[in-house]
Amino acid sequence: MTWRSAEIESCRYGSSALWILRDELAGSGARRLAKRADLFFRSGETSLLLDLRQTGPIDSAGAGVLRACREAHSGFHTVGRPRSWAELPVGVRRTLLMLDPAPDIETALAPPRDAVADERRRHPRIGLQLPVELFTGGRAIQVTLKDLSRGGALLAMVPDDWFDGEVAGRTFGIFGLAEDPFGREICAGRSSVVMSAVAVRAPAAGQIGARFTDSPPPI
Repeated sequence: MTWRSAEIESCRYGSSALWILRDELAGSGARRLAKRADLFFRSGETSLLLDLRQTGPIDSAGAGVLRACREAHSGFHTVGRPRSWAELPVGVRRTLLMLDPAPDIETALAPPRDAVADERRRHPRIGLQLPVELFTGGRAIQVTLKDLSRGGALLAMVPDDWFDGEVAGRTFGIFGLAEDPFGREICAGRSSVVMSAVAVRAPAAGQIGARFTDSPPPI
């Protein structure tokens, strides 16, 4: 699920929470973030990703809060660099780099390579729960997206009779990926908000495994 405030957009990916910080990280804003993070981990949660790519200016106090969060909670990680990176003081940039930020959401959420040694996919699959719409043949239905990668998606709650006959090879459009932060990363730079996909398998009743049509087939 996703929630938004003036400062933070938050959503879940399995056992990980992602917060997208949209405010500057200084003064009272830094103190509020520290309290939120402490409450988050105090509730028994184990993994929190803080996306800094839309963050405003960060001062030394804000950078210190991030360092303290990492030292106090091993499950605290950052994603990207703030948009004001070039203007930040050298000491602040040094502190942020010491946090070893992931370059994007996909990298931050992907399991270690050795944990998926038998996985032959080019792109890691990220588990999530996201309502999306499918379009084909002038019809539209709402389904649930169960996992997502840059190459395709697993869709659930698809009516068994939605495709007449064979499922594999059927093409359709997926609308709604941009409602999710990782989905926005995948849609970035594309000319349409509707992703074109082709069904490649039906792993279980009501499910469709799909490949985005501009993504090459898996090796």
